[in-house]
Amino acid sequence: LAFLIEFNDTTIKSNEDIERFLKQSVLGTIPHINHNKKDEVEIRRNSSAGKHKGIHITQYPRHVFKFDGDDSVITEAYRSLRTNLTFASPDKPLQAIVLTSAGPSEGKSLTISNLAMAYAQMGKKTLLIDTDLRRPVLHHIFNMKREPGFVDLFIDNPDYDKIIQKTEKDNLFVIPAGIFTPNPAELIASNKMMLLIEYFRNNFDIIFFDTPPIIAVTDATLLASKTDGLILVVKSHHTDKDVALRAINNLNHVGVKILGTVLNDINLSNRYSSYGYYKYYYHYYKSKKD
Repeated sequence: LAFLIEFNDTTIKSNEDIERFLKQSVLGTIPHINHNKKDEVEIRRNSSAGKHKGIHITQYPRHVFKFDGDDSVITEAYRSLRTNLTFASPDKPLQAIVLTSAGPSEGKSLTISNLAMAYAQMGKKTLLIDTDLRRPVLHHIFNMKREPGFVDLFIDNPDYDKIIQKTEKDNLFVIPAGIFTPNPAELIASNKMMLLIEYFRNNFDIIFFDTPPIIAVTDATLLASKTDGLILVVKSHHTDKDVALRAINNLNHVGVKILGTVLNDINLSNRYSSYGYYKYYYHYYKSKKD
């Protein structure tokens, strides 16, 4: 029975699965984050689809680490991801990076938020932009208003100082999604988008774009073609191999540079897990200086 269950499980579980089936490098592995249910964000959205018509409520974890004096396994995982990303392109330092996933509920928004925090902790002037205009989450994670935001940058003479919001974390700035728009892909594909990216490059050390899942819409693909590359978040025991491979093929088809993948939500509780070593990793490599 155990063999049958394992045989029929087509999800990605390990780094080896990513390298074998997706033919991609793994930039980082992020352990499962235990969070308090009372700290979850309640996101209410209108739905007009079939039997789910009406108000749909989603509980979303809001666990962003401060990184100040935090040497936990999870913060070390994000620091390791930051380091690997830094050396992913040694000849030409990466500055504008898209982060996405193949499908929904894989933890891309939480991953990019903590990665941005890790860069800010290092002293880099970091900009985090919510370009998931259909289901934006970053304004919930950072407890700020959705408007004004990214969409408002496309009006004539936008007020950058008002739209680019400073967070409680030094060096970290966030642009939420902004007002609702029925045509997100058209905005991202526009010439104005190129001008905005150039503005961000001139004013920040590193820029992260949170985008919708690849299989759902084309936004991530369009934006990644204008930036330095894309990172794909893969959730352990959740992301289907065929779906992830289809996402990779879609990106390769249009020539998007895939920087690598992040294996998210790995289980460290099993002593026989292939990631058991990760519990002890930071004891050897952690440093009091970030």
